[in-house]
Amino acid sequence: MKTIIVFLSILSSTQCFGWGKNGHRIVAQIAYEQLNRVSKIKINNLIENENFSNLSTWADAIKSDSKYDFARVYHYINIPKNKKATDVKGINLLSTLIDFEKKLKSESVSRAEKKELLKFYIHLMGDLHNPLHVGFAHDKGGNNFKVRWFSKQTNLHHIWDEELIEYKKMSYTEYTRTLYPIDRVLKSEWVKGDYENWINDQLGIRSLIYPKQGERLGHSYHYKWSNYLDNQLRKAGIRLAYKLNQIFSNQ
Repeated sequence: MKTIIVFLSILSSTQCFGWGKNGHRIVAQIAYEQLNRVSKIKINNLIENENFSNLSTWADAIKSDSKYDFARVYHYINIPKNKKATDVKGINLLSTLIDFEKKLKSESVSRAEKKELLKFYIHLMGDLHNPLHVGFAHDKGGNNFKVRWFSKQTNLHHIWDEELIEYKKMSYTEYTRTLYPIDRVLKSEWVKGDYENWINDQLGIRSLIYPKQGERLGHSYHYKWSNYLDNQLRKAGIRLAYKLNQIFSNQ
């Protein structure tokens, strides 16, 4: 019985992860390759030359540590239908990114705190581009929406976090290479606006990604949403680099 309880606890804790390890590393890898020289030097110095892409999964790994329970609300924002991101009050993905950007720019924040803030920030910029992390409260961002992935019982949130990316059976470096080249005109368009705009851009797509409750999904669902998914990963990486270049080049 204890084994079953532990297993269910682990399963529950993983359901709110964003993109999964590969997805977050893909976003971080794209961003790192887009950093300017000054920002890259300063960031490498701050993280003590740790692997930048690997840092992107830290904010999910710490969910097993109860002292970080306060940070669970950082990863998502529940937005009712016909509402916008700024209509949602309290601590959430949007308010956290705004707050952390200010702190990363501040000279009064300690080096150790900035390193932790940066690890959160890298991760949360990935979450921002997952349509089920800007989802509906009634089904907990698709966590309570049951479907099948081929023969496996799962939920829609997990499919968007993990299965659509893992479907291609590539390492994060292999997957990242498939996302290049990235059109320069698109890059300049993607960095316009702010966090709120980038969240609101996804609100129209949320309802469209929902299949029928309990439906068996597989090849055709992946084919339908593959291009959208890849563009969300590209956008997340480009926008993360854009923000980090602003933050670190101006210090």
